Amino acid sequence: VWQEQAIEVWAGFAQVTNDEVRPAAVEDEDIASRVLAIFTLVDENNDEILTRAELESFYRFHPQGSWSWRKRFAWSKFESADLLKVVQRELAENRASDCLMWHDANENGRIT
Repeated sequence: VWQEQAIEVWAGFAQVTNDEVRPAAVEDEDIASRVLAIFTLVDENNDEILTRAELESFYRFHPQGSWSWRKRFAWSKFESADLLKVVQRELAENRASDCLMWHDANENGRIT
């Protein structure tokens, strides 16, 4: 994993709210603290369930989720602002779907 730099590629999916790799949390308290921080940011209705809609809203509109669509591509400078907005929306939507698939262990469309 380390040789292939997979941790940098997959960190954003595993960590939900951070694209940069964070130090491993192995103690129950530390893990619970991270989960609480994620739910505090993303769980809009405070039901302790994350849905695709909540993830998408976080990635599209929350300042801490903007890393999901702030990607630049070699072709970006040649495209209109309108098209770049579509690309940003699609990046956020795809991040929400991918994140849900990563964490939805029982495939019910929810992260609990």
